[in-house]
Amino acid sequence: MAERLTRPDWVRRLNLMADSVGGRPRDLVPIDADDLLQRAAASVGGMPAGDLGDAHWRERFDALVAALDASPMHVVGRLMTKQQLLRSLRSRLLLTAAVDADPEISAEAVAAPVFITGGARSGTSILFELLALHPDLRAPTAAEALHPVPPPDDRAGDPKLLGECEEELKADVQPEFQALHESRSDLPVECPTLTQGSFCGFYWRMIAPMEGWHPNPAVAYDYERRVLRMLQHGAGSTRWVLKAPAHIQVLPILFGAFADAWVIQTHRDPARTMPSSASIATMIRWMRTDDVDVALAARLVSAIFTHALNNSVDLRRSGAVPDERFVDIHYSGSSRIRLPPWAPPASSWGSPSPTLTPPLSGTTWPPNPRASSASIATGPRIGASPPTGYAPPRPPTSTTSVWPTSPEPEPTTDFAGSLHASAAISARWVGVIVQPAAATLAATWEGLVAPAMTEATAGLDTSQPIASSRTLRPRSAA
Repeated sequence: MAERLTRPDWVRRLNLMADSVGGRPRDLVPIDADDLLQRAAASVGGMPAGDLGDAHWRERFDALVAALDASPMHVVGRLMTKQQLLRSLRSRLLLTAAVDADPEISAEAVAAPVFITGGARSGTSILFELLALHPDLRAPTAAEALHPVPPPDDRAGDPKLLGECEEELKADVQPEFQALHESRSDLPVECPTLTQGSFCGFYWRMIAPMEGWHPNPAVAYDYERRVLRMLQHGAGSTRWVLKAPAHIQVLPILFGAFADAWVIQTHRDPARTMPSSASIATMIRWMRTDDVDVALAARLVSAIFTHALNNSVDLRRSGAVPDERFVDIHYSGSSRIRLPPWAPPASSWGSPSPTLTPPLSGTTWPPNPRASSASIATGPRIGASPPTGYAPPRPPTSTTSVWPTSPEPEPTTDFAGSLHASAAISARWVGVIVQPAAATLAATWEGLVAPAMTEATAGLDTSQPIASSRTLRPRSAA
């Protein structure tokens, strides 16, 4: 990694502090479970009486802290990690105290949440931020996930501002990270951030190499539900939209925790996604340690997602998870919303959403002439040779087509086309999710962006693809 990336001078110089005193970052930034617990309890007015129904959380906290303390992180990495552990501990204690004081929080129903998952780098983030604009859906922001309960000290500051020391700091530590994934305290945030306070979620495995430590998704999902209850308490009916590629690895556990969940599974050629996934995985580690094995990370990413994606096919086909609770979306290389030609015009969208009548039952969208309409399980498995004569579906070339004019390039590796033929996209996706979200997108454009346009942008060609939903969310927006 050092051959590929140059650390900012301020990071390099802080890390040199360890070399100046003998080369042990731990001497400068010790990470100790008892010390963290004592400091957290003192900062929130003492330990709460309850435990959120989780009598073993302290054991997991101790094990996680010990594993992170033994991890070969540099000075800046240890400081970032120590802060996140202490903040996560404070947030857990505040959440516990809030539930102790108001048992009605635990009675909140987290009803039919929508989970976005799929291969990493398959379009989950842009879809997540788009659906977060829907008036009937709510996505947790990073500030809410990091500080789900207002701090007891009014001087603590706005959670959005406090979140900058974790979210925006990532691009300060390594500027190239911004090009891979925008991290901002006022943007929707993934589930691993929501579950940090469980001390057994996927987040901790991502940030540093740890021997002998493994996540516990079932416990992490239970904690996530408790955080969502806290966030929605007093806000009326809430329908959450949530996201993490890691969900695809543990679908049975996800449905065990949220039996009425909807899962939106994104599909993109793994030959495209896996190199990018390895890149962001190593970047996340590089921000905290010099000990990054790029080759090993690439092998792990390939193995983990190959198994997860293939297994998702088997689970849905066998009925081990409810296939009827899935909707599938195919990444096309364009972030523009592409509605089928039989969809009513946007001007007719209202509330409730119109009932769509596709020309054929089981129609997939985007059209895929080689995909079976029967089930996603008909697609080829990753690592297997593509079907004879198989090529990813190509859009028509007509200038009036709703397809983008620059399709994704042909895959060139053994993963070629592995999921293209398996993405059976349901018509309910268009009617229930895409159309209302698109209407909100248009309304947001008119209500927030258009008034701020200058004369220089008066000739903007709105027929072109929008690069990112982030352009529609001003920094001040909640």
